[in-house]
Amino acid sequence: MLERDIGRPIADLNHNLDYPELLDDIRTVVKRVKSLSREVMQSTNGAIFEVRMRPYQTASGSIDGSVITFVDVTESRRAEAKARQQTLTIETQFAELTALYDGAPIGLALMDRDLRWLRVNETMSQINGLSAEEQIGKRMRDVAPMVCEAVQPHTDAVFKTGKPKLNVEIVTSIDAKGSEVGHFIADYYPVFAGDELYGVGSCVRDVTEEKRLQAALEKTKLELLESEARLMRIFDSVPAIITITEGPEHRYLFVSKLHRKVYGERDEIGKAAVDVSPERAEQNLIEKFDGVFHSGEGFGPATTQARVPSEAGQTEPRTPGWFSNTLQPWFKSDGSTGGVISCTFDVTDVQQASSQKEMMMRELQHRVKNLLTTVQSIAYFTETTTSTKEEFNAAFFERLAAIGYTNDHLVSIDSNPRRLADLIDRELERVGKKMAARIQWDVIDLLLPETHVPLLALAIHELTTNSLKYGALLACRRGNQYRLCKRR
Repeated sequence: MLERDIGRPIADLNHNLDYPELLDDIRTVVKRVKSLSREVMQSTNGAIFEVRMRPYQTASGSIDGSVITFVDVTESRRAEAKARQQTLTIETQFAELTALYDGAPIGLALMDRDLRWLRVNETMSQINGLSAEEQIGKRMRDVAPMVCEAVQPHTDAVFKTGKPKLNVEIVTSIDAKGSEVGHFIADYYPVFAGDELYGVGSCVRDVTEEKRLQAALEKTKLELLESEARLMRIFDSVPAIITITEGPEHRYLFVSKLHRKVYGERDEIGKAAVDVSPERAEQNLIEKFDGVFHSGEGFGPATTQARVPSEAGQTEPRTPGWFSNTLQPWFKSDGSTGGVISCTFDVTDVQQASSQKEMMMRELQHRVKNLLTTVQSIAYFTETTTSTKEEFNAAFFERLAAIGYTNDHLVSIDSNPRRLADLIDRELERVGKKMAARIQWDVIDLLLPETHVPLLALAIHELTTNSLKYGALLACRRGNQYRLCKRR
């Protein structure tokens, strides 16, 4: 406003106040004879003014206008606004801290020097088994004496040194009877008011369930180790060469006792089969291992011939043998192939027994064929030397009996050497033991081939029979003694 504006109607004046109600407020004050106060803002710079209006009363007591006062309250209002904002911020932060404190998943508490609870959150109340009302203002030793016994040495140390104690393991009873034990990890830290240490704050984490799970896990691990040890002992007791490999390189995880006995104490664990087991390559088993590992399907049993050291640790001399191999994959927890289990049986004895059986069958066939040929010859010979049916039957069946007796003798000594002396002795026994005792004989002690025994036995039988009927043995029946001498 300028000096020259005095006397001009206020409605004609231009001003920079955001105050469109100015004239209305003046009329109201004059009309009602009542003071009025309002804050307005200057549109040019945002300054704030408190407008105070009161009626102007003349000496005669009449109302002749109004007195308007503009008070600059910009700084105070801005200070007040800032203070309100700060207050709101503090209240918000306090609300956040309170929410965090009360809702934290770990136990939080504040205690004074007497271990009197000044503040506890919900989690700490659950850990202590008491409500907040039962703890605030109460001393720990009065409401939880067993917990106090475990905690107080650490809080006393914080009060004494003014330094925190972190990661403290607390083990204490968590029920009134003391039958249930809880495990906790606690941090204790000093709380100062200026330079004065007036309390100790605590952060407590309940690890009881973790300890139980850890103990259960350790027990499970121990049981697995014991189970694995039992399985390995079973593998070692099985009369088979058992190995367990891992990965595409077939690195050994386990080799059985028989494997070590056969191939020697080699440093195989953790090493690839192709590097430490040349016999696998000789049997073309490495390719089979690859196929089982990549396909996830078993192989065998398949019988192959291979050479192994004749004694543990030796490479020469090497003896051939027959082995039955079976390969099976083992799988990881995710379903992928972990490695290969190999089980090898030494079937050399079985294979040799099978070969011997085949040989015996061929030999039996050969013997039957020879026997039939001999019977045919006897029948022809008997027919040509007898004149009646009765003579033929008697001679033929007697000669067949001699063959049967000889064959029984042959079978009984099949696995032993066939001595000529034994054959003569058995044939002479057929004429009677008393008569045989009167005969003394001496022959060259020959070992007879198997194929010669039946024919030679028949020959001795014929000689003995004829001599008994017509020759020297006929006289032997009368008590005479005879001596058979050997000739070269």
